[in-house]
Amino acid sequence: MKTLNEDYAKVFKQFHIEENQFKTLVNELSYKNHYIKHLTKVIQEGYSSAYNGTLSFTSLFLPSFITPSLLISLLSNIYDNSIRILFTKLQPYIEKNTKIDLESPEIINLLEECENESFKSKLLVYFKYSLVYLNEPSSEIVARAIEIFIEKYEGFGEVIEEIEADYKGRVQLGLDLVRL
Repeated sequence: MKTLNEDYAKVFKQFHIEENQFKTLVNELSYKNHYIKHLTKVIQEGYSSAYNGTLSFTSLFLPSFITPSLLISLLSNIYDNSIRILFTKLQPYIEKNTKIDLESPEIINLLEECENESFKSKLLVYFKYSLVYLNEPSSEIVARAIEIFIEKYEGFGEVIEEIEADYKGRVQLGLDLVRL
């Protein structure tokens, strides 16, 4: 274990994560796998005790293999600004498990905002994480969103296998780390 130093604090500041946002981050990251769930529990406990309104992380402890770059990677996966905006807009539907028409103009326009290839890749990975680790009616919403998302962007299907391979690799890495 090591104390979270300024490098980590800079990561959180970079993503403009404050106390109320952190709870959402913990919830979203906990969808991933048991390793991530454990990690977020560790972070949450340390964060709660360290937070003083100015992002002070002096008493936050993380496992020694959690480097600033890995933390950035974890946060980037979820806290890409576009993903945050999209998730925020979909969240009311997901929380209510509402059956929504993902081909409605509102949702289609939302997906059309996703013009960046990197963002599309991250979004698909995010959706797939949600499908695997959420056993809720909302996963049906996510599944339909993926279908529309893929149909909407010509050529996007070509990168699906690569994304899935990366996704499976990330899950395996998490499972391997749990065994350490």
